[in-house]
Order: sequence, then structure tokens, then C-alpha cells
Amino acid sequence: PYCGDPALRHGRHGGYPSPECPGSQCGYLLDMEKDVDLKKLPEVTALYFRHDAKISQNIFDQSNHGEEYFADDLLQHAWKDRFCARRDSKVVSRKTAELNASRNNTTLKDTISKLKLIGISVDDYEPAFTEEELDIYYDSINNGWWHDFCDDIHFYGAEDELYRQAMKDLPQNPEYSKYFNK
Repeated sequence: PYCGDPALRHGRHGGYPSPECPGSQCGYLLDMEKDVDLKKLPEVTALYFRHDAKISQNIFDQSNHGEEYFADDLLQHAWKDRFCARRDSKVVSRKTAELNASRNNTTLKDTISKLKLIGISVDDYEPAFTEEELDIYYDSINNGWWHDFCDDIHFYGAEDELYRQAMKDLPQNPEYSKYFNK
């Protein structure tokens, strides 16, 4: 999310905490039957805590900017370096500006004008991983990373192992194999 002009902000449901906004919250959607009270489910336990900006910042700092809460992403490091370099140089891609304009029901021209007012330029950059980065990714997949990643995911209910196995089998699925094999 963009933490400045609300007109340039987009919504966020799930994912990594934003490094620019350590107090920002992420949420996940839960598909439930109508009129079910989440708080009354036996699997749900309430944990009450005092929350304020200082505590949030301390937790963020102590957890290495939230990185301790998420599995290491094989391609995240290269991507993050590029993202930070572009952020620091105050430049975004045209496709990013187009997406922002569509999500905020405005024109690309208006979005670019607002970005320019706050010192951000727009270019035609399209991100891509290098061959070396992809080699590391595919080697990690072949050395068990995907299997280990799937083992760390748990689904609620009797189908837990079935869903986990279906994820482990994705590399053999012709529809998804291109993401696992070079």
C-alpha cells in the first residue's frame, strides 16, 4: 500500500506487511456459513492485548521487520532489492500506475499527474528475474523446497492431508508444471 495520498492507495487482503508502513494491518478472508459466529467456534481462542503504534513498532523491529513470521521466499531477495532501489529513486512502472488508476476509478493521466506532484515518475519498466535467479529457484524446488514449504501449511478439517498432498503434487500437474520445472 501507498502510505501517502489516499487517492493513490490500494486495498490489501493478506500477504507480507508493508516495509513502508510497519503499523499497517493485513487481513485474510474466511469463507463461512451465514450466521456462524467465529468467536464461538471451539477452534478459535481469543488473545487480548494492548495495541498502539509504539508497541507495533517494537514488535516490527524485534521480528526483523516482520520477516520472522513468514517463510523465506526464494526470489524475494532479488525482487525486494529491485523494489527498494525503484522506491528510493521514486519511480513506478506504467503498469503499476494503470492498475492504480483502474482500482481508484480515475484516469492514467490523473494518476501520473498526482504522482508527479509528489516527486514520483513513471517509466515502462517490466520486472523479470535473471537466468541466474531462476536457476537458484529451480534448483531449490528440485532440492525439496516446495515439499518442505507444503509441509508447513495446515488446513482446517479432515481434508488437511488431502489438500497438502494436492499442493505437493502440483509440480506434476501439466497445468502448473511450468512453474516448477525449467
